[in-house]
Amino acid sequence: MLDQTTSRALQGAFIRHSRHEWAVSEIKRLLKIAATEGGRIIPILGPTRCGKTELTKDLKAQVENDRNGPSAILVSSDVILGRLPPRPSERDYYGSCLRSMGFDFVERERPAQIRERLFRLVVEHGIQTIIIDEVNHCAETLTRHSRRQAADHFKTIVDETSVTLILAGLPMF
Repeated sequence: MLDQTTSRALQGAFIRHSRHEWAVSEIKRLLKIAATEGGRIIPILGPTRCGKTELTKDLKAQVENDRNGPSAILVSSDVILGRLPPRPSERDYYGSCLRSMGFDFVERERPAQIRERLFRLVVEHGIQTIIIDEVNHCAETLTRHSRRQAADHFKTIVDETSVTLILAGLPMF
């Protein structure tokens, strides 16, 4: 067991493994390709506790650029990082992106309204990359939509906004 001094010294330390560095480098390469092609979907799939979430956080920090939206008072990032909730509904596919941008939606708002608002805000705020963690929730039992419908929602986001989606989760997705 570590003593308190050692424990405090290591708090917040991050040791990068060569495979982690390779993965970040490879995704950066794919992001450059996707940017020239009007957006793409890049999957990050792996078993539980292999470092997918840490990879997405590190990737966001390395590739994001600060942007000022047309009506923004504060500087914002061109990369957003969201998380899909368990048993996602159609509203959740778009709403999780809105929430990661600092916006929310109300219960009475229809999925089409949420989707259109997301598309508008992504363009207005200059979002280039959307990272969504826990996409395996789309493939779990008792999910409200089929895997194909989930894939169609993600494809719609790319088609309508030209962003690149990075989807992280378990291989079942």
